Amino acid sequence: MSSEPNPIEPIKTPYRLNFLDDQQLDNLQEATLRILETTGVQFPSEKALAIFAEHGANVDHDSQIVKIQLNVVRFLLFHYLSLKDSNKKTSKIHAKTVLKFFLC
Repeated sequence: MSSEPNPIEPIKTPYRLNFLDDQQLDNLQEATLRILETTGVQFPSEKALAIFAEHGANVDHDSQIVKIQLNVVRFLLFHYLSLKDSNKKTSKIHAKTVLKFFLC
């Protein structure tokens, strides 16, 4: 008998639950993007704030709030998903590299 535990595998099902319809998903995405652009997100990391500031994001160092323009977020998402789809091993991209490539 092997003492190695069996790997945990996800349960796969042919069924898909949809809690929101397409319009609701679009509305949720638009609201989320507006928050990123107008309200911003707090990053309690000086290193993260420096990276965002270095690459053109609107950074308030006192409140640690970063605001990212809507068109930049959409552009990053599009290219991230394109990279992810073209190479399954590219599931994570270093934030500094992404910001440097797309925001400069």
